Order: sequence, then structure tokens, then C-alpha cells
Amino acid sequence: MYSTPVAPPTGFCSGGDSVSAKHEVDYGQVLRIIVVKNPGVEGHSTLGGGRKGRYDECMAGSGVGQTGDVADACISGHTFLKLCLQNAFMLRNPQISWQALANFSRSMAQMLEAGVDIRKALKTASRQSPDSRLPAIMEQVDRSIASGATLTDAIKKHEQRFPPLFRDLVNVGEQTGAAPEVFASLARYYDSRIKQLRDFRSAIAWPMFQLVAAILIIGFLIFILGMLPSQGGSAPIDILGLGLVGTKGAILWYTFCFGSAAAIYAGWKLTTRNLSGQMFLHPVMMQVPGIGGCMRAFAISRFSWCFALTQQAGMSIRPSLDCSLKATANGAFIMAEPYIWDELHQGETFADALAASKLFPAEYLQFVETAEQTGTIPEQLDRMSRHFEEDATRALHRLGSIFSHVIWFMVAAMIIFFIFRIVMLVYIGPLNEAAREAMGG
Repeated sequence: MYSTPVAPPTGFCSGGDSVSAKHEVDYGQVLRIIVVKNPGVEGHSTLGGGRKGRYDECMAGSGVGQTGDVADACISGHTFLKLCLQNAFMLRNPQISWQALANFSRSMAQMLEAGVDIRKALKTASRQSPDSRLPAIMEQVDRSIASGATLTDAIKKHEQRFPPLFRDLVNVGEQTGAAPEVFASLARYYDSRIKQLRDFRSAIAWPMFQLVAAILIIGFLIFILGMLPSQGGSAPIDILGLGLVGTKGAILWYTFCFGSAAAIYAGWKLTTRNLSGQMFLHPVMMQVPGIGGCMRAFAISRFSWCFALTQQAGMSIRPSLDCSLKATANGAFIMAEPYIWDELHQGETFADALAASKLFPAEYLQFVETAEQTGTIPEQLDRMSRHFEEDATRALHRLGSIFSHVIWFMVAAMIIFFIFRIVMLVYIGPLNEAAREAMGG
């Protein structure tokens, strides 16, 4: 049903650990997620003991793991906050940019296919990189290879600069002799992610411009109205009703609006940059209508693509599953890996093991079950990856449209609010004041 098992490539965790192991993610500080031995499965390590109840708690966001013989599969708020503080001054992504990786992988695929020496290919492919860090790194990789190291080991020395998927697939290509095909697949993968991000940004660019313009105009009104001379000793016009008037009010308004946006952006970056943050945030986002469906479709597309690639390259099932779930870049799917492997280890079919994670739709599972019966899982998943990528692209366009409409609504609400405020302050207010004075007279 699967490819003939081979020795797990370097960097993967095998399923036969007899003692507790550790997965490490190093971004300035090392975060260790303890992986303890599952007492119910001999010779197999799982996250959180591989227990269904613990996994369901994580997916439901019901709390943090317990101490004792079961490790923390969920990330506690204390650990999450500590990790964010440790990364507070690391807003720039420590990894090489997607564009640089796409260009580098494409050049490597072409040169290796043409028979160019690996060391010469590394230097040439990185020479015109849009990321200034890549040429220097490849110089060090070249020296390591000259000293007798493999490409995988040389790149692993710079693991903070390369995504886990890139490192794992380079290892697969080197182990199986399919490096040109692997680099070509990586180039397509990163090109696809760049296009998806560009399309989403294009969809929300104009509404975001209007939102920023509205914020700037409001601040300008606060400043101008505060500078106008008051009539009869009355206080300056407070257009928001929050006590923001004049220069000080405008500064406070801009600080609140743009400061909040910057804080949200920084929090998003720090949260999604590391594995613990993804496990903390993505399961919650998967429950949001619209956003969850889009994230799920992209994750399944990437999982299918990577699993097909690694199985066709001859990788054994455990590291193939681990690599494919990491390729999703979705914390909910990555967190499900030990539980899916438990099901496979206990003799369940691949379709049933995926179904137990509660992350894959029924349609996908039926395809997998049929492919499993015919022994064509890699071929079928490769075709399905394109199908789900098209679904995900449509979902992303819908999400961009929804986001645009939300921004439009916010701008419209602000305009309506200020129309009523101006009418109340400039017209209704003076009329009421004049009426009270007339009645009092």
C-alpha cells in the first residue's frame, strides 16, 4: 500500500523511540515540547501521550495540558506569553524570504538537471537573490560541502534561515537522488504561496487605503476644529465626544489607531512565526466561518502535494506524514501528527487515521479510501492537491471580498457617525440652546 520503508532521513524522529524525545523549535530561544512515551502503544512516542481526550481538548481550545505522565500538547498562556516576550525584538522574519527560496529552488532545479556541479550550482543560484542573506549562507554551505558534509547537513547548520519543509525536502532529494525534481516542486510551492498572498493583498488594498484615509481625515478634523476660535467662551468642538480636541487630541487619535494596528501586526507576526504560536492560534481560527474553510483547503492541498512527493521519492510513512503535516503551515494539522500516527501504528487504514483527526472533509477521505484500496495514494493525492488548491484559491478570493466589505462597512459607519455628530453639534445643539434661552427669558 505504501512505498517500501527506508531508513528515516536525518532530522526526522522515528517511531521507535524507547525513551522520551524532544521536538525543538529555536527562534532566539529554544522552545521544548516534551514528547512522552504512550503507555498504550509499545515503542512509540506521542505528543500528549497520544490520547484522544487530550487531543480533543486541544482542538476545542478547552485549556492547557496537565502535568505528570502526559505532556502538554496544548500551549499554556504562560508559555505563549513568555515566547512572545523573548521574540519582541525579532519582528523581521529570521528565515529567507519565499521569493528568494522560489528563485533559488528554480535555478537549482535547472542546473542540477543539466548536470552542473552542486557547489557551482549553489553559488550561481544564490548570486542574484532578492534576500541579501542567502549568498553569504550559501558560501558557508559550500565550505561545509568542501569539507565533506552533505547538502542536508550543511543546510541544517543554518536551520533558523530555512523553513522545516525546505530542509526536509532537500534531505529527501539528496537521499533518493531526485534533487532536481524536489527543487522544482519547492519552486512551484513557494511561487504558489507568493501568488496567494499577492492576490489577497490586492483584494484589500483599496479598502485599506480608504480606511487609512478616513483615519487621517478624522485626525485632521480634530486638529482644525480645536484650532477654531470658540464663540462666547464655549469649549472647542469635540467631534468624537471623547475629549479629543486640537493638536493633542489629533496626536492621541493617530497614536491609538496606528498604534493599535502596529500592535496587532506585531502580535500576529510573533504568534505565527513559531510552532507554539501556530498551535495556539490556528485551531481557534479554524472555527471562524469563512476563514476556517480557506485555511483548511490550503492545508489539505499542501498536505496532499507533499505526501505524494515524499511517497514517490521513497520515504517511509512516518517521516513522510510528519513532513507533509509540517508543509500545511497550520498548527492544527501539525498538532494532529502524533494522533494520526497512533492510529496507523495500531493498524487503522490511512483514511481512518486521517478521519480520526477531524480535520479532513468526507469527500477527501473517500478519495483517500479508494486510492488506498487500489494502491495509488501518491498519484491520487497529487491530483487532489491541485483540486483543493483551486478550491482554496476561490475561498481566498471570497475571504478577500468579505474582508473588503467589512472595511467598507467600517468606513461607511464612521462617515454616518460623523454626519450625525456634526449635525448635532453645529445645528441641533445651538437650536436647543437657543430654545432653552428663549424659554428661560
